[in-house]
Amino acid sequence: MEYLIGLGHKKIAIMTEGSETPSVVQLRLKGYLEALKINGIEVNDKPHKIC
Repeated sequence: MEYLIGLGHKKIAIMTEGSETPSVVQLRLKGYLEALKINGIEVNDKPHKIC
């Protein structure tokens, strides 16, 4: 994500596989949201969908 943020991207999606253990998915989503917050990127209010 840092690479994309460094290039100036503000709309960055996250995709994760639903067959992974829930804790892995939750940690990945947490890291994604933290990275957006740290870099001052607004989080989209649409619900996050885990497929």
